[in-house]
Amino acid sequence: MHIPANFDVEDDEHVGTRYAEEVDEFCAAMKNKLMRRAHKGDFMLESLFDLAEGLCAEVDELQTELDFGTPERAMDESIDVANYALFIYHKSMQNL
Repeated sequence: MHIPANFDVEDDEHVGTRYAEEVDEFCAAMKNKLMRRAHKGDFMLESLFDLAEGLCAEVDELQTELDFGTPERAMDESIDVANYALFIYHKSMQNL
């Protein structure tokens, strides 16, 4: 993974392990969702503007689930939010 040179990491010996289990679990859920949605095409071909709109829509869906839905649906929507954020991050790196 390429991390930009200006990316600041907190000087804390535990920063890499504090949430390692949670990050691994969440990444596995993100990958699973991406595999299930592969038929929708390559999101990386979308413009940053379209990806940002998709992220905003997913945040709205997450908020609805937090307000009125189930924890399971909120978890599912949080994965969608994270995947869109991932796409934006990587698409932005291409434009450096």
